[in-house]
Amino acid sequence: MAQPGILRTLIGGDDPAQFLAGDWGRSVGYWPGALAGRTDLLLSLEEFEAVLAGFNRAHEGWLHFADQGLRAIPQDFVCSDGMLDMRRLAEAFTQGQTLYLTKAERALPRLGGLCAALSADLADHGVALRQGINGHVFLTPSGSQGFAPHRDAHASFVMQCEGEKRWKVYTPRDSGPRAHRPGATSPEVLARHELFDVTLRAGDVLYMPDWWPHEAMAADQHSLHVTIRLFPLRWTDLVQALVDRIDTLAAVVPIGTDPATAAKLLCKQLGAADTQQALTDLLPRSWSEISASPVQERTSAALRESVAAAKLELATPLVRVGHLSCEVRQTDDAAVLSFGGITVRGPLPFGPVFQFVAGHPRLRPCDLPAIDADYDRLDVARRLVRDGLLVAEAAP
Repeated sequence: MAQPGILRTLIGGDDPAQFLAGDWGRSVGYWPGALAGRTDLLLSLEEFEAVLAGFNRAHEGWLHFADQGLRAIPQDFVCSDGMLDMRRLAEAFTQGQTLYLTKAERALPRLGGLCAALSADLADHGVALRQGINGHVFLTPSGSQGFAPHRDAHASFVMQCEGEKRWKVYTPRDSGPRAHRPGATSPEVLARHELFDVTLRAGDVLYMPDWWPHEAMAADQHSLHVTIRLFPLRWTDLVQALVDRIDTLAAVVPIGTDPATAAKLLCKQLGAADTQQALTDLLPRSWSEISASPVQERTSAALRESVAAAKLELATPLVRVGHLSCEVRQTDDAAVLSFGGITVRGPLPFGPVFQFVAGHPRLRPCDLPAIDADYDRLDVARRLVRDGLLVAEAAP
């Protein structure tokens, strides 16, 4: 289980609220030694190799080579039983190939726990994400570079686990329009940026906003690092979710309309009362759908949570999972309980039930309040256990 307050840990003990208000999405962050001695958070080469050795068909979307570009592990690196030939993999690494493991939070429970705790921390501070936080692992040979300068569509926390790696992060000189396309970045574009140049050592953490160009090269020893990928919710995500639901925006642009007139008409459409009402009605629902940030730690415990939920009784003591907090709100037609990127909706009379859950970190299903509607207290408790908000209290 990852530690509560992981965001504060990653940023070297700084105030998370100040980081989010000042640096999040705006500037690079560097915290030397933030994870020094945290063996519970830092991946080791031994652990990484053990994961690779146990993978079945790792070349199918999990493990890649990176050497100034990305390519899948060749199929002949995998035996007929689907297991990696670790000696051939080691030989490729020795010859300069970076090993790049995606979806690592699924393979490494501790990393999944870290992603879960970070997701909960960000949700507690009001940060909406368009998809779940995940972790990728990079093992780079000494003196090698996996990727040329490039942009990513996600923000990143880089956790240096072993060795050293020199990072060049290219900071925009102004707040003007930026390219929003992932991939390689030309020298001409890089020349229009300020250079932030830093060498990460084991225990150091680096933060980069999304779309900022960057590159990295291992020093005179191997480098093992984890990139925690963060996907802040953007206006474009909301527009894409809503545009097909608003009838006025589906209308054809009148024939003969010039660009200037089209701009005025579009603004008029967006300002129309019916469009504003549609946005008012749909935005909360779309927000919860888009910004739901699946907690990977829960994914790995889904079967255990289902079994635990089935064993509940009305008098079973339940406690809230330590790093989660709850928010209750109401729409025109539903009561909504949100925690750690998960949203539970119920009829409007469920408001007092959700308020009780949010206000009581320890409860029994039979404690849930009576409301102006019939409902099964045990069903509600089982749902919250399956969703990962509550667990049965351990016997003393």
